[in-house]
Amino acid sequence: MISQATLDRILEQLETEDRIPFDNGRYTVSHTIYGCSSLSRGGTYYDQVNNNELTKTINEGKLKGVYERHDYPGVNSIVFRPEEMDEESAETLISFLEDVNMAARSSVPCIDEDAANDLEYEDTIEALVDELDDIVFHDDEENPLFPMGFEPDMSVAAELLSIINSWPGDDPIIIEQGPYVFVDRDKLAPYVDKLAYRIRERQERFDAIVSKLSEWTMQNGHAVYGPDDDDSIFSIEMPIIADKLWVKSELRLNHAGAWIEMMLSRLTLEKQFDYRIITYPLGFSDKTGDLEIIAQQIEEALDIARSTAEEFKA
Repeated sequence: MISQATLDRILEQLETEDRIPFDNGRYTVSHTIYGCSSLSRGGTYYDQVNNNELTKTINEGKLKGVYERHDYPGVNSIVFRPEEMDEESAETLISFLEDVNMAARSSVPCIDEDAANDLEYEDTIEALVDELDDIVFHDDEENPLFPMGFEPDMSVAAELLSIINSWPGDDPIIIEQGPYVFVDRDKLAPYVDKLAYRIRERQERFDAIVSKLSEWTMQNGHAVYGPDDDDSIFSIEMPIIADKLWVKSELRLNHAGAWIEMMLSRLTLEKQFDYRIITYPLGFSDKTGDLEIIAQQIEEALDIARSTAEEFKA
């Protein structure tokens, strides 16, 4: 059990409402309460990070008499009982509370504001992926907003968030107590339209490049596969010695750009790596020559890969 003087030092660092214990002698640290419940005030990402930091210390066995409590469905908080604490644990808790209060004087009551921002970003990206999934699921089949095969992922959601942050208009993202990310679908709609336009443009450029590469592969007698059902992969196989030596490449589209992956048979792993991934931008330039340049670059890369593979004929 800690001394009254030590307990007083802890209470000085707590919010006023936290200085009165419950009937069982338990004190709550309000800056660690987070979760969603109609019976709780919820919390912020700052509170969640504070909770996580103390929970980690608790799990390491460095805090006696300090616990993570689960109140109501899905609501967490850090609590402590002075009679179960020792002086070392009390000093650790005091140091933590001092750091939180020091941060609050210049910014927010959080032990690690960057970690809180990261949590908010991750939840925002996840919420945007969910919104896009639902939009794609209900997309008009006769006049689709997104190209066939489009599947929202974290990179697409990150691009949508970038559009939201870059374009003027009503912010569709609201961070509510919990913490919880709420997305207003109506306010999100114009930003989704801009995202869909970008993705359709990329798909059109990808298709144009594939068309040019198809001509080149036919002229050179290479085997061609694709695009497949999702219109995102175009494969080329360049046999040098039938069934023994070949260069196989796949031009892929991930709705953020395009890259080409090459596999060269009978080469060392180091040599294969040299030609494994080459990235090509799929921007929004109106210059039609850009597509020809990209197609030419891919052709040159394939030629280099083929000549390299030929050096390994045995």
